[in-house]
Amino acid sequence: MMAEELKKEQDTSAHLERMKKNMEQTIKDLQHRLDEAEQIAMKGGKKQVQKLETRVRELECEVEAEQKKSSESIKGIRKYERRIKELTYQTEEDRKNVARLQDLVDKLQLKVKAYKRAAEEAEEQANIHLGKFRKLQHELDEAEERADIAESQVNKLRAKSRDVGPKAIMADAQMAEFGAAASYLRKSERERLEAQTRPFDMKKECFVPDPDEEYVKASIVSREGDKVTVVTEKRKTVTIKEADIHPQNPPKFDKIEDMAMFTFLHEPAVLFNLKERYAAWMIYTYSGLFCVTVNPYKWLPVYNQEVVIAYRGKKRSEAPPHIFSISDNAYQYMLTDRENQSILITGESGAGKTVNTKRVIQYFASIAAGGSAKKDGSEKKGTLEDQIIQANPALEAFGNAKTIRNDNSSRFGKFIRIHFGASGKLASADIETYLLEKSRVTFQLKAERDYHIFYQILSQRKPELLGKTQ
Repeated sequence: MMAEELKKEQDTSAHLERMKKNMEQTIKDLQHRLDEAEQIAMKGGKKQVQKLETRVRELECEVEAEQKKSSESIKGIRKYERRIKELTYQTEEDRKNVARLQDLVDKLQLKVKAYKRAAEEAEEQANIHLGKFRKLQHELDEAEERADIAESQVNKLRAKSRDVGPKAIMADAQMAEFGAAASYLRKSERERLEAQTRPFDMKKECFVPDPDEEYVKASIVSREGDKVTVVTEKRKTVTIKEADIHPQNPPKFDKIEDMAMFTFLHEPAVLFNLKERYAAWMIYTYSGLFCVTVNPYKWLPVYNQEVVIAYRGKKRSEAPPHIFSISDNAYQYMLTDRENQSILITGESGAGKTVNTKRVIQYFASIAAGGSAKKDGSEKKGTLEDQIIQANPALEAFGNAKTIRNDNSSRFGKFIRIHFGASGKLASADIETYLLEKSRVTFQLKAERDYHIFYQILSQRKPELLGKTQ
């Protein structure tokens, strides 16, 4: 029993001895590590101390440099302070000089005001005298102008009394080849001469806007700034802006055949010229390269065969405005230049496009007829020119209809090509149609009609056609 306890004590003692040795070994290891750490710390501290010493020396150098700069700055500040004192003294002197100059300026301004008042009074007196002088001069100029106009009219009337008879007869004789159409194409020579001798003041005669008639003729009464007072041909006095005033052309331009020749080319001049020519049933008027047509809505004797013959071979400037003149010029250019020519006929519905197209075809068919004998197989068809003319009713039957504005309105476009031979004779023709108003077949507006062909079929003129449609 004691032996076992002794053994246990020995084992415990041995175990404690082993633990003691382990602890001593651990302490030695820790001591060794601590020594190594101290050595490492000592080495790092030395390096850090060296770095700090180096940084201290650098900072000392920077402090010395800053002290030098500071001393230089202090010197500069002292220099600027001395300069500021000098400038302050100079400013005080300048202020005293400005005060003295201001006194002089005030005295001079008083003198200038006095001189200005005297000058204004003198100018006012001068303007009064100048206004009286200008008024007298204007009255004198008007009197001289009226005298010149009166003298000119007297001379023209004298010349007219001597020359109007022979000249009128000569000019009217030149228009005789147009036959009954002459008076519908150009005003007489007597009318032209009367217009040239009519009194006219270009400075006063004008056109002014009118709420009812767009424009009316008027005469200037007075001007005040940008306002003008006029008396219209209806004896109505109106005051309007000067920008709305349009000068009239002299009477020699009345019913002029080419509006590009106007001295004053503007909207009212064009409208009045077309209106006056239309009132005389002169429906054709040139406007530069264009020929303007106003639909007369009545038959006029301006498309007779004698008119066709009269226009043949004439230059545009040698004959009155007419669709035949346009056609003949295109025909002559084609013959001389050997190049294709085009005539564009355009306008609103009811303007007369279809009728004028027919007249162009009529003119070419008349002056360029082939003249060859008919072949047996073509006796029923007629000549080529007859076929071209007779194609129009067929096209109009299927493409024309009654509208509110036109009883024979074309509801499609046509491109007509007329081919001529080398000698200028008609060779062939073809027609292209486009943009037919197909919706009209099933729907028409009130007071309008469908295409002519449907009414022609129902008219029973050709009963067999109605039978074929059933």
